[in-house]
Amino acid sequence: MSRKRGGASGPGGKVSLTILERRDPPSYSRGYSGFLNPLYEPGMSHLQIAERWLAAEARRRPNFKQQLQNLEHGAELGQKAWVETEIESILKRAGNPWGIPVEDVEKDLYVTNSRVWTGFSGWYGPLPIRPQSLEPREPMKSVEVFVANEYRAKNPNAQIRLINWDPPMTHYGHLELPRQLAAAHFSVVRWLVRP
Repeated sequence: MSRKRGGASGPGGKVSLTILERRDPPSYSRGYSGFLNPLYEPGMSHLQIAERWLAAEARRRPNFKQQLQNLEHGAELGQKAWVETEIESILKRAGNPWGIPVEDVEKDLYVTNSRVWTGFSGWYGPLPIRPQSLEPREPMKSVEVFVANEYRAKNPNAQIRLINWDPPMTHYGHLELPRQLAAAHFSVVRWLVRP
């Protein structure tokens, strides 16, 4: 895990779950924002790209990030036991005035690293193919189609519809192709509410 400015490090260099990481231009310019950023213009430095990026995102999200978000978005599955211990400790120190069942929190940790395939009557996937490279991809060989086929095999009676498009964008399509993305989302919603 990367070190956070101003963060309190615990055993093994781990950052306490109670510390928030700032999203600021200096931290983004160290790798997250680069020359493939959709807001990049020739001649901009990494810092300038990061400044423009964060300014564009300022209305949509907070400029801080929880440590759990870093852990769950990275390859930090091996730290699940440490995270569970930290959460139990934090709740114990606080006296758990909210009555949070620790077991409920723990079962939801790293949920994106495991799949629940059965017990559903329907599924739809408005899943864009996110470009892994600048090379064109074959839609029927995408991970989205693979997941839909796995789901279909385990839920043969479920109604399934997959929408798979390949726009030239990243997971920040709302900044790159806002109109096209809105049109795609509208088509999904229209399909979803259709009698």
